[in-house]
Order: sequence, then structure tokens, then C-alpha cells
Amino acid sequence: MSMFVYGILGAAEPEFEPLGGIGGRPVTSISHDGICAIVSDHPGGAVRPERKHILAQQQVLSALYRRYDMLPMAFGTLTPSREALAEFLGSRHADIAAMLERVRGCVEFGLQVKLDGPDPITYLVTRSQELKAARDRAFGRRRAPTQQEQIRLGQLVESVFTQFRGTVAEKVSEGVAPAAVEVQLLPPRSQTEIANFAVLARRTEVDSLAAAIEAVAADFGDEFVFGLNGPWPPHNFVSLDISAGLEEV
Repeated sequence: MSMFVYGILGAAEPEFEPLGGIGGRPVTSISHDGICAIVSDHPGGAVRPERKHILAQQQVLSALYRRYDMLPMAFGTLTPSREALAEFLGSRHADIAAMLERVRGCVEFGLQVKLDGPDPITYLVTRSQELKAARDRAFGRRRAPTQQEQIRLGQLVESVFTQFRGTVAEKVSEGVAPAAVEVQLLPPRSQTEIANFAVLARRTEVDSLAAAIEAVAADFGDEFVFGLNGPWPPHNFVSLDISAGLEEV
């Protein structure tokens, strides 16, 4: 019987109420030398990322990550047997312990900075003399701009926009860093999202993080919207691939 792996905890014998995992199967643990994997039986085959399965995984993680240090696994992580997983925990114990130390006492938050109102390009054009001049050169004549002129304008806009995003991200990161354990810049998820961060913070310092974000936001105009979501298990601060690791065991 293969196993669906939800995460690895920094606890030998975690205590939790009975949980139903993927397919409603009971959630159990496999322990080794002070750490344990949270698992449920799986009859075989890949687990489709259906809403009910994703929700089941999230419910298991939510029942545990607020109480225990956790390395959450990517959705669909499977091992061929309990024995194989136990052997993996033993062979990679030092690496796993180091990763657990990295997230000790911590949870993850998502922090996004967006522009409210005009689209970012319009916002930049109204504030950049360089872009205004380039736009006027391309479209301020009676004839339509050539393809080459449009390409040059597009490249300039992209360059200015990238620089703008970088400047905002750097300022926000510097302001948040003193209240966080780690701040990781992630790719923006939309055109209006100027900066997107994963923030690792201690459970006991969430208020300090919120205060730091509020202070940073005050330095930006009202058109900038700061959004904080979480807490979550520290997905973006874990780099443990069990599937690859089992091949090495």
C-alpha cells in the first residue's frame, strides 16, 4: 500500500484528533528519531488535484501547522510503502532536521502590493517624462507609428515597468525584514500586482509583522494596496523532494 504524505513534523509523537485525509482515509504518522511524517494510505496511482482532494490536504495541514514545526509536502506526494518512507526519514534525517530548524516556531504569510485604479502602464506614463516623450514621439504625429517604433516603445515600457517593480519590492522588503525571519520575492501573478512576497514569521511576532507592513504602506500613496494573507504552512521555505529522495535510498 502506497502512502500519501502531507508533511513532516518536528515531533516524535504528535497529538491530534482523528483526521480524514484523501479519500476519507485515516491520517497517521510514521516516526523516526524525533521527527515524523503525516500520512494516509493510498490505493495507488496519481492523486488528481480535484477540489475535494486539495481541501482534504489543507484540512490536515491546518490541524497541525499551528502547533508543530512543519515541512509541508507538495500536493500529490506519494511513497510506495511505510517502510520506504521510514527508511527515507532515517537516511535524510540531518537534512530534514536542518529544514525544520529553519522554520522553527514559524508560519508563512503572503504579502501582495497592487495598484488600485489605473493600470500600471498608465500610472507610469503619467509619472515618467521619459515614457511621455517616447509615447508622444510614437503617437503624436499624423501618421501611425511604424512597427519598429512600436517595438521600441514597448521595450522601453517593459524596462521602466520592471525597474518600477524592483524599486517597490526592494523598499517593501527592507521595511518588512526586521519583523520577519525571511522574506522571499515571488513572481507577480498579474499585471496589476507590483510585488508578491512569501514572508516567514514567528507565530509569536505576527503583530509586529502587521505593524511593520502598516508602516511601510504609509510611505506609499493611496493608490497602492497592501494585502496580507495567512498564516499558512511554510510551503515556500521548504525544498524537500521525497520522490527524488526515495530513488536515492
